[in-house]
Amino acid sequence: MRIRVNCKTEKLPIVYRHLFMSLIIQALNASDRLLKEEFYPHSGGGDGERHTKVVKPFTFSVGLPRRSRVVKERFCVAGDVEVEDTVFYFDPGEYVSLYVSSCDYQFIASLYNGLLEKRSFEVGSGISLEVHRVYMLSERKITGDCVVFKAHSPVSIEGKDGKRLLPIDENGVGKDGEALRVFNDEFNAIHGRLFRELRGDGESRGVGLYRPLVFRPLAVRKKVVKHAIKDAVERFVHKKKEVPLMYLTVFEGTFEVSGDERDLLLLYQAGVGLRTGQGFGMVEVER
Repeated sequence: MRIRVNCKTEKLPIVYRHLFMSLIIQALNASDRLLKEEFYPHSGGGDGERHTKVVKPFTFSVGLPRRSRVVKERFCVAGDVEVEDTVFYFDPGEYVSLYVSSCDYQFIASLYNGLLEKRSFEVGSGISLEVHRVYMLSERKITGDCVVFKAHSPVSIEGKDGKRLLPIDENGVGKDGEALRVFNDEFNAIHGRLFRELRGDGESRGVGLYRPLVFRPLAVRKKVVKHAIKDAVERFVHKKKEVPLMYLTVFEGTFEVSGDERDLLLLYQAGVGLRTGQGFGMVEVER
């Protein structure tokens, strides 16, 4: 299940994912507080930045207008903590588009209803998001055991030691042989754990992967993303770091995944990799 949310706003900072997390939490809080508490037990109705360990059954990406005015200015990333970085200003007639994909019908229905009920969201950094229109989108069908995905938001994979893992080497060339096997081992471990939590009903309850996934990079590139969530910002401030932002090494582009059709569908609906509920890992089916 997928929706597109067209929003109006005057501006967005380059660090914006936590603002859309806030919008999602507020929308859930408006329409289904029990569901909001299930997914975000430690946040208030408007706190989109607090990280929780609950596996989220969704992913999202954000599309910015092509035309914008770019300036450098200070903005808040959590509470009264400020940074100076890029801010995009948009023309009055332009829309910012939020795309959300989920494997959970109740989540999508509650989010949809909350967006239409509340309409206006104060999401932090002095920014308001005004919901103009919400569209239901069609899903692409997955009918085989191999699919090519294109990342609409960067994919985050990390090992047990917390180190970021990429399917390409330092020169941007796709890994093969033993290096790709190591990446695939972690890729399977991550999704086996996530899928056990995401599959909560019927005969699939508690099932991880139906069979191992095989990841193959096609046209993948490394990307470093600035990111902010409230507890991470507070840790940076406590340690007196100069810039209270996370720098995540992720990847984007197109890649092939082989496996059981049911697992591939869940990757498509709920996202690939980690931090999907923070705006990472949303993919589209290329073929």
